[in-house]
Order: sequence, then structure tokens, then C-alpha cells
Amino acid sequence: MSNSDRPLIIHELFRSDNLFDLMTGNYLFDWSVQRNCPSLLEGAILPSYIASDQLQMFSGRPIADSWPSLLVGPKGTRSALHVDGFATHFWMVMFKGKKRWRVYAREDESLLYPNPLSNKIGFDGHSPDFEKFPLSSLADYYDVELKSGEMILLPYDFPHQVTLLLYIDISIFVLILVNF
Repeated sequence: MSNSDRPLIIHELFRSDNLFDLMTGNYLFDWSVQRNCPSLLEGAILPSYIASDQLQMFSGRPIADSWPSLLVGPKGTRSALHVDGFATHFWMVMFKGKKRWRVYAREDESLLYPNPLSNKIGFDGHSPDFEKFPLSSLADYYDVELKSGEMILLPYDFPHQVTLLLYIDISIFVLILVNF
């Protein structure tokens, strides 16, 4: 039976020596750890500068237990350029793998051809088309590589996109609804 013929069991990812074979063609996105496997959070200690979580105000509502969430994917997986919803800050810890982040200056979002009806942005920083989107060439950005054992904290409303650089990415994404 090939990997695509059966469900991927999450513990296989953490115990396997060959994660690439398990993940080929698969991507686990925003999988709620709190809903699906709360034991993974037992004993977790958060640094004080991210420990406050306004999601607690929504206790009993579906959004309250959506995060932290797990993202797992193969090399080459990319996101579109976007701004996260809810005008929230977030942090991510990379457990295994390497991810390139391209983060644009908040004040340059209008140069990236945003769609006012969604959080999607017309410009693609992975494959820039400056003829189609000429103003985007004026936007400032920062490239950051997040490696195993590192954490990134991204303030709200910063346009960003990511590319997985190593064969596998196992990261926990936590949405923090706190304005710093």
C-alpha cells in the first residue's frame, strides 16, 4: 500500500527516520493540537512575552481551541503572500526543517496589490512579475530563514509568505490575539 492510499498517522511523522517518504504529496495545515491531541501541550512552557493569550476570552467558542496548531509539509511547499486575519500577532516554532519567510513592511501593503475583500494579495514574491505589478518593486521586505529549534514572532498586519526549504517542516503555529 502506498502512503497516499492510507491515512497518515501523526505519530508516524515524529517516530520515522524517513519523514520525506511519509510526507510526499501530503500537507497538514493548521491542525488544532488542542482539539486533536492536547497531550502534546502537557508541560509546555511559554516565554513570558508570548504567554498571554486573548483567545481565553472566547472560552467555549470554536475559535478558542483552534490554536496552537500544527503544520507539517514537504520541501517546496509555499504559501501565497497574505496578511493573517483577525489583525493578530503570531509566533511559530520550527521543530524540524527550514522555512524561508519573506516579510514585507506593513506600510507597503498597498504596493503589493491587496484585495480589499479578502486577506489575499495579488503580487507573488516567490515569482515576482514587476511588469504586471510595477508598484511592488518599491516595497521593502526582509528574508528570514527559520531553522530547527528557532522561533519567529510576527506582528499583526505584516504581509508575508513562506517556502519550506528542507525536506520536511514540523512546526507549531500559535495565533496570539495580543497587541504588543
